[in-house]
Formats: sequence, C-alpha cells, structure tokens
Amino acid sequence: MGIYAETSAEIICKTEEDAKKVYDFLTKLSKEAEKEHDLNFNFNDLNLDMSYVYFDLASGRIQNLEWQCEQIWEKIKDLGVNEFNCPIMSEANNIYFSNDEDYNK
Repeated sequence: MGIYAETSAEIICKTEEDAKKVYDFLTKLSKEAEKEHDLNFNFNDLNLDMSYVYFDLASGRIQNLEWQCEQIWEKIKDLGVNEFNCPIMSEANNIYFSNDEDYNK
C-alpha cells in the first residue's frame, strides 16, 4: 500500500521567454496525459508568472511522485531552467497537536 504525497512545485527559469516555453511544454504534456488517462503528468493549477512556473502534483504513492518529478526534470532541464523545486509533503510525516479538551480525553 502506498503513502499519499503531494508537491507544490516551482520552476525558476532564466528568462520570461524560457518560462513561457516550459509552461507551454507542460500544458501540452498535461493535455496528452489527460487524453491517455495517464495520471502521471496531470498537473493541477499550472501557472505562469514572469520567469516562474508553478503547479501542484499528487500521487497515492510517494515513490511515484518522486519518479514523476525526476521525469519532469529530465524533460525540462534544457529549456532554460535554473531550478526545479518540488518539496514533497507526505501524510506519513505529519504530527497533530490540539488544545481542544474534547480531543485530549
């Protein structure tokens, strides 16, 4: 059984033109994935902002999300990208604290 994970990724490009190329590429990749019912590259909230590209991505298996990010890097690294940050948040690493008295009983 897998552990759910998600990322809010940020791609920092050298120029606004490079960011537009990356955005267009990822838009095309997402549309192709949607047609083929391939959830690996079905991005949520894909946005372009000057020389930055942002998107959210999730998987029911943390290892799959790591693989997805590696595959994206391989596809975009030569498109004028300076950095690709994808901090992965996992439900396995959460801790919950509460001051609610009913919760602590």
